[in-house]
Amino acid sequence: MAEAASSATTVGLRCTGVDKLIEFKQADKDAVDEASFSEHWARFREEHAEQIKALKKAQDHGCQLRFRHLRTPLATRREAVQWTYFGIPGLP
Repeated sequence: MAEAASSATTVGLRCTGVDKLIEFKQADKDAVDEASFSEHWARFREEHAEQIKALKKAQDHGCQLRFRHLRTPLATRREAVQWTYFGIPGLP
């Protein structure tokens, strides 16, 4: 089950590009900087910080596996199909 989630995540990262996802998460996190402190605010910021850290870790892991292009989104339909097939072996 974890392998399926990992493969789906890899394809999802590739569709958007890790750099763009990190940018979106950081913008969401920064958008609440001026909000008054609350449990919800603290949880929101902590979750986004953890997600950004995980995305950076996935990016580093992808570089180690020579998937340097995880940083950028897919450019063509052909790439989308190839990455879909790349993710299928992890499915149950």
